[in-house]
Amino acid sequence: MPARRTAVLTLTAGALLAGAASVSSAASVPLSTIRIAGNVLPSLSQLPSVAAPAHQPMTVGVALAHPHAAAEEALAAALTTPGSPQQGKFLTMDQLVARFGVPHSRSSHVVAQLRTAGLTVSQPDAFGDYVAATGTVAQVERAFHVTERLYTLPNGTRFLANTSGPLVTTADDVTTVVGLNTLQHYTLPSGHSKIAQDICAGSTCTGDTTPQDLWSVYEQPARRTGQGVSMAVIGEGNPKNLPGYLAKQEAAYRLPRTSLTVKCVQGSCGTDTSGDGEWQIDTQASAGMAPGNSGETLYFAKSILDGDLNNSFVAWARDPKGPKLASASLGECEASPANGVFTGPLGATNGNTSSGPAALIAFGNGEQAAVDPVLRTAVLLGKTLFASTGDTGSSCPLLYLPAIGAGNGLANQVLPEQNYPAVSAHAVAVGGTVLYTNDNGSSAGSSYRPGQKPATRAAEYAWTFGGGGASLYTPAPSWQQHLSGNTQPCLTAPTSTCRGVPDVAAQSGDVLTNGYSVVGANGFTSGGGTSLSSPLWMGMWARVQGAAGHNLGFAAPLLYRAAGTPSGYAASFTDVTTGANGLHVASSGWDYTTGLGTPRIAGLIRTLLHHA
Repeated sequence: MPARRTAVLTLTAGALLAGAASVSSAASVPLSTIRIAGNVLPSLSQLPSVAAPAHQPMTVGVALAHPHAAAEEALAAALTTPGSPQQGKFLTMDQLVARFGVPHSRSSHVVAQLRTAGLTVSQPDAFGDYVAATGTVAQVERAFHVTERLYTLPNGTRFLANTSGPLVTTADDVTTVVGLNTLQHYTLPSGHSKIAQDICAGSTCTGDTTPQDLWSVYEQPARRTGQGVSMAVIGEGNPKNLPGYLAKQEAAYRLPRTSLTVKCVQGSCGTDTSGDGEWQIDTQASAGMAPGNSGETLYFAKSILDGDLNNSFVAWARDPKGPKLASASLGECEASPANGVFTGPLGATNGNTSSGPAALIAFGNGEQAAVDPVLRTAVLLGKTLFASTGDTGSSCPLLYLPAIGAGNGLANQVLPEQNYPAVSAHAVAVGGTVLYTNDNGSSAGSSYRPGQKPATRAAEYAWTFGGGGASLYTPAPSWQQHLSGNTQPCLTAPTSTCRGVPDVAAQSGDVLTNGYSVVGANGFTSGGGTSLSSPLWMGMWARVQGAAGHNLGFAAPLLYRAAGTPSGYAASFTDVTTGANGLHVASSGWDYTTGLGTPRIAGLIRTLLHHA
C-alpha cells in the first residue's frame, strides 16, 4: 500500500526530486510533488547529532507502486488453486512486464532525476518498480530535498538519518524510499557455536546432526534428491571462502559437489566476510538436503543495510533464468502502522512526532512496502522464498532498545511483532526445533560411513527462541484462513485474522546441545538457529520439486493443501506438540511455534504428487 503523504507542493520539472536540478534549467511546466511523511525515524530529536559528512557514501532505493496490484494478487492466488484455469500457468518475465509492469515513463523519470542529482543509478529491470542508486550524503540530500544528520544512540552506535520525509513527484507514484538512514538493516539469526558434544543418555543423544541423519529423520526418499533443481541464497558480502567450506563438508559426508554461482547484485560484493558463518550454513544445509541439485546461486549485496540488500531480493525475483527456490536467513521487524505504509485505524499514528515506548516501535523506512510487491511478482513467476522466522522467540529483533539488545541474539525482545520477510504472505516462514536422535547416525565432524544404521528421532520440540506468532498488521492469506490455531485479529483491520507464522519448521538446534554439522574457517562447527531451518526446508522442497519433474510454483499453498485432510497431514508432517517460544506454546495441529510441524518428505511427495 502507498505510504502516507503530506500536502501537495508544486515545483518545476527540473526540481522534480527537490534540488535535483537548478530552476534555471527547468521546464516551464510545473509538476506537483509530495513528501512521504512516514519515511523518518521517530524521536530523533531526543538523540545528540552533528552534521552528516557530506562525502560519506550511501545507497538508496526508490520503490514505485504497481499499477495493477489487485490483479497481481488475484492471479497469484489462481496459480495455485486447484481447478483454476490459471493453475500452474506461471508467467515468464516478458509476460509479467507486459501485464503488470510499471510504465517506463515513471521509472525512467526517477532514473533521470537521480542522475541529475549526481547519484550513480543502476538501470532498473524491465518491470521497473525499484530504482537503486549510490552516492554521497550531499547528493542524496540534493535528490530528495532532505537533511541528513549523524546521530548517536546511548550505546554508542552512530548512524545517519534524514530529518524530514523525501520529496518526490506525484506522477511517479513513489511508495517509499529506503536507505535514507543507516540504522535500519536486516539481522542474521545468531544460533551458531562450536561443535556440540555427542552425549547419549539411553537412546537420546545430544550433538550435531549430519545430512544423512536428517535424510532419515525427515524421511527423505533416496531416489528423490532434488535432481535438476537449482537453489539460491539471499545474502551479502564477499563469498570467496564459501566454495572451499562447502567442498570440505561435502567430501566429509560423501556428497556430490555442488557448483556455486555468485551474482554480485551491485556490480561488486564488497569485502565483508563477517557473515560467512551464516552463508556457510545456508549453502551446506540446502545442498546437504538436496544432493542431486543442479547448483546454487548466491545473490549477494555489499552490505546488510536495507538499501543494499534489497537489490539481492530484486535480482533473485526477476532473474528469468535463475533458481525458482531461494532462502533468506535474515529479517527485521515487520512494518509498523506508524511508518505510514498501512491505512486503517492505526494508519493516522504519527511515528515522526510521538515519543516514549510507542515511538520506539515505529519505523522510518518502509522496507516492507518496497520488498513485498517484488516478492509477489516472484510468486507470479512460480518462485518460492523460504525465510527464517528469527531467533527472538515470539518477538522481532528491535533496533531501538539497546538495554534489551539490538538486533537478533537469542533473546525475546518483548514486542510481539514478527520478522519480515518471513511474515510476508509471499514467503514460506520457517521456524525452529531442537532435534535429538539416537546414536545410530554418523558422527558429526567425521567422515560418513556407508552402511551405518540410519538415525531416528528420539525427541523434537519447539525451540525456545524460534520465531513465531501473529502479525499485527498483515492479513492472513487465503491458504491460512481455515486454521483453527490462528486467531489473532489484525490491529489495522479488527474483523480480519492476521498472518500467522511459522508455516513449517525444521531443526534449528538450541546452540549449546544441538545443531547441524557444517564446515567453517576453523573446521567443523555447529550451525543452528532458524537460519539453519530455512535452507534445510529449501533443500527438502527441492526434492519435492525434483520428484514432480516440473515447477510447482509457490510452495506455501501446497503445504497447507497437503495438510488439509487428517490422512494428508499425518503422511506429510510430524506434529510437534511440546516446547514454547515465549508467548506461544506448541499444541496439536498448526501453532505459532512450529506451524504445521516438521516434514515427512516421502509422504509429502505422495500426498501432493500421488507417487513416491
